[in-house]
Amino acid sequence: MAFAPFQVVKVRLMAKEHLGRYNNTLDCLVKVVRGEGILALTIGLTPTLWRNCIWDSIYLSGMYNIDLLVPKPENYAVAVVQDGVLGTAMGMFATCFNTPFDVVKSRFQAQLPGAPNPYTSTFGTLRRIVAEEGPTQIYRGLLPKAIRLGVGQTVGLMVFQALVPHENTGQDQ
Repeated sequence: MAFAPFQVVKVRLMAKEHLGRYNNTLDCLVKVVRGEGILALTIGLTPTLWRNCIWDSIYLSGMYNIDLLVPKPENYAVAVVQDGVLGTAMGMFATCFNTPFDVVKSRFQAQLPGAPNPYTSTFGTLRRIVAEEGPTQIYRGLLPKAIRLGVGQTVGLMVFQALVPHENTGQDQ
């Protein structure tokens, strides 16, 4: 996945375990590759795939079904507001299911190189976090993430729908 290296760099720059280790984004990238090898940029790929597949499946199938079930208002402005509200709600709902995998991904990516590695598998890490820290810890950052994904992805979907002609739907754009 093309975004995995960016996620590794982002988490390394944010994680308390790495404070003061990197000067900036480029410095982080260079030090990770030099010190850990190019494959270090794929750390956390498995939970990232779980995170994205779960979110995309719930959001996109939900939006598809909402589009089939909820009639479009005649007024364009009302339709835009309706799409925005329903899309944001669906995005926030989907985030409730993918957040545990995002937490696992961040744990993988924040580990110090060369240190003992307590996080080795996606589901083992989920079990460990729940057992050692409690079930609420697999939902760390849920609210800001839900708002960002709910609003951000809905805006993206609405722009896509406005720009791409819809064949076989009977809708005029």
